[in-house]
Amino acid sequence: MGDLTLLEATAVTCAIGAGALVQGSVGFGSALIAAPLLALIDPRFVPAPVIMASFTVTVLIALREHRRLNLRDVGWVVVGRIPGTILGVGALLFLAPRPLGLLFALLVIVAVVLLAFGRAPPRNRLTLLAAGLVSGVMGTVTSVGGPPVALMFHDAAGPTLRGTLSGYFLLSALISLGGLLLAGLMGVDDVVAYLVLVPGVVVGFALSHRTRAYLDRGYTRVAVLALSAVAAVGVVFKNL
Repeated sequence: MGDLTLLEATAVTCAIGAGALVQGSVGFGSALIAAPLLALIDPRFVPAPVIMASFTVTVLIALREHRRLNLRDVGWVVVGRIPGTILGVGALLFLAPRPLGLLFALLVIVAVVLLAFGRAPPRNRLTLLAAGLVSGVMGTVTSVGGPPVALMFHDAAGPTLRGTLSGYFLLSALISLGGLLLAGLMGVDDVVAYLVLVPGVVVGFALSHRTRAYLDRGYTRVAVLALSAVAAVGVVFKNL
C-alpha cells in the first residue's frame, strides 16, 4: 500500500476512524460507515481489510464493556445467524439479490418506525433467533447485517448494548473472515491493507470514550434507530 498519496492515506485514516468512532459510541456501524468510503478511495481495502478493522474495533469494545456482555442473548442470535447465512447464500445463488435487498431494507425501516412509536416486540429466544436469522440473510445479501440485531437491543443501556453487540459481531466477523479465507479471497495483501487502517481504528476508538459518555445520557436508543434507518436507506439506494 506504499503507492497511496498523502491525501489518500489521510482520507483512509479519516474514513476508518469515523467508522470506529461510530461503533465505539453506538455498538455497531464501523463497516457501514467506512466500507463505502474506502471502496471509493481504493478497492483493495474491501472486503477483508475493513472486516479485520471492524473486528479490531469490536475486540476493543468487548474488552471495555465485557462486564455488560449478555452471552445468553448472543448465543440465541448466533444460532439464528447460522441458518440465516445459509439462506442468504442460497438466495444469492437462486434469486435476484436486488429485490431481496430492497425487501429487507424496507423491513428495517418499518421496524425503526414501529420502535420509534413504542411498538417493540418482546426480547426472548424466539425474537432473538429471528433477529439472527434476518441478520444472516441480510448481511449475506446486502453486506449490512447489523441493524436487525441492534434493533432488538434498542432499549438497553449503552454499555449493555455495546457489550452484547460486540459478542455477536466478534463471532460474525470470524465467520466472514473464515469464509473469505476458505474461498481464497483473503491473502497477505489484505493483511498489509488492514495494517494501514489500524491507526485510524485506534484514534476513532479513543475518541469514542467521550461520545459514548454523551450517548449514555439517554441518547443511545435514538442513535441506534437513526443509524439503522441510515443503513436501510443506504441499501435502498444501492439497489435501486
